[in-house]
Amino acid sequence: MSSVGELLTRHVGIFDRRQEQARGRDTAQPSDVAPVAANEVERLFEETNILQIEGRLFCFDPREAKRRVGKIVLGDPGSEHQVTIEVHPTYGQPSVLAYRVLQGIFRKLTEEGLPASDTVSFTRRELSQLAGRQSFGGKQSQEIFRALMQLHRTGISASFMKKGAGGNPSARRWIRLDFLVITKLLTSGKGSELSECVVQLEPKIVESLNLRHWTCFNWQRLQGFEPIGMAIYKRLYRHFSNLYQPGRTAARDLRFEKDYVAILAEWLGGLTAERYSSKVKQQLGEHLDALVRSGLIRKWTVSKKATGLGLKMTFWPGAGFFEDYDRFYRDGQPTLRFGRAADRRAIQEPHELAAYFHDRRGHATPRLHTKEVMFASHLLERYAYDDVRGLIDYSLRRAGETQFDMRYLTAIKQYVPDWQRDHARRGAREAAIAA
Repeated sequence: MSSVGELLTRHVGIFDRRQEQARGRDTAQPSDVAPVAANEVERLFEETNILQIEGRLFCFDPREAKRRVGKIVLGDPGSEHQVTIEVHPTYGQPSVLAYRVLQGIFRKLTEEGLPASDTVSFTRRELSQLAGRQSFGGKQSQEIFRALMQLHRTGISASFMKKGAGGNPSARRWIRLDFLVITKLLTSGKGSELSECVVQLEPKIVESLNLRHWTCFNWQRLQGFEPIGMAIYKRLYRHFSNLYQPGRTAARDLRFEKDYVAILAEWLGGLTAERYSSKVKQQLGEHLDALVRSGLIRKWTVSKKATGLGLKMTFWPGAGFFEDYDRFYRDGQPTLRFGRAADRRAIQEPHELAAYFHDRRGHATPRLHTKEVMFASHLLERYAYDDVRGLIDYSLRRAGETQFDMRYLTAIKQYVPDWQRDHARRGAREAAIAA
């Protein structure tokens, strides 16, 4: 068995290999991942309740998002569509980057397959790429951390559709839920730079996702849009899917109309409404033209409502919608990839153990030092997860006897030899009893 000194001297080399492996996950697949056909479309499963409220949760004007404070009540008071957002005074309302980060989280859940876990792990590079970032430096990692904290600190009160098992419509009911999108966040890094993170979603979101209360989107198409375009794309795709009845609805007759002001309020975080159609085209035209190029819609218009009061927008689906509808809703279930076990061991468990150490000390923190996570990972190479928790408990008990204030997890290394002997004695006793 290696000595504690040997264990510690391997820190740097093993950490470098872990970083290389983490970077490699962007291009290489774990050994238990089935190869994916080149023509397979990448999917995004988004929980439907979150899809319905994301247009109120996120502000798509970053400047306006910084100005918003306190509680924001949206929708008709007392109705099932009312949403209350409680903005955190430090991090502000979630905006465009937080929106992309949430799409990345759902994308990772989709890749790992259903039934989904409520916890997913990311390297900085992986999450940055999923959020549409091409660089991963200090400033970018700080922005990603802020976006995560916005999702972790913004309070939401909204009605959730609770779907019955098997999709039974008669078992559906509305429940009022006060929640955070991210209920637990663990991050590690050096200084202000983010290295890895572990994200735990609200259990009700994952429960609903596993009951197949989701909408499936073409992830590759979504990647071509800015956040406003992504939000419009998803809402239009869902409305077209609800209206379309294959064999009964002629493609040329399918269209969707909606009040312009309602689109801004319900889909786009309350963007400022324009009075004239020419201004609306300047405001949204670039994003809607991108949807035309993607194939989701073939055309769109802005016109006065029949009453003459206000504007409405009309959309006609394009060939891309019908392709994706057939692919996602008529061709059976997709083949999904599974990389959950690898991430759990490489990222999630080391972060959980380092966080457990700080929780036991009474100083819980979402920001861990990289050296603590590295040390926890090295311990897991030698001991089981529960055994390492036992080592932490043992070390804190011993440190308390001498009033030694351990600030970092690495401080427990001095207690490893004594714990090893105690652990071995207990193992021998248990073996003797079993014999």
